[in-house]
Amino acid sequence: MNNIKLSPSQKAQYDQDGSLIIRNFLDPEEVALLYELATNDSALLNNAWDFNDQSGNRTKLTLWFTPGNDTFGLLVRSESMVSTIQALVGEGEVCHFHSKLMQKEPKVGGAWEGIRIMAIGIKMVFFTPMHSLV
Repeated sequence: MNNIKLSPSQKAQYDQDGSLIIRNFLDPEEVALLYELATNDSALLNNAWDFNDQSGNRTKLTLWFTPGNDTFGLLVRSESMVSTIQALVGEGEVCHFHSKLMQKEPKVGGAWEGIRIMAIGIKMVFFTPMHSLV
């Protein structure tokens, strides 16, 4: 994972827009690993919800609230991820609310309009970076 240091303009953009795209946050090998897991991991695929948008195009969603000890869980608890988010939101504890993997079929679309998900008994997970990760 790349060591990200936010610029003042990136922080200002986040403060203005409420979101920020950081190019090359992950290196190509990490992206390839995450893609492989997202498309072939049985735990992710078996827990995916199928939805049809208003046009009948299919889309899938996998949602979880507690980061595990798998690759995605380690990613959200990594030093690079937590310190970058901490720099964006400022003081206070960084909290993982939920992770979401949205999978759309290639070349057929699949919009998210009209899809509502209700979470009951949401668990907040507070954490600090796992300094042992590289």
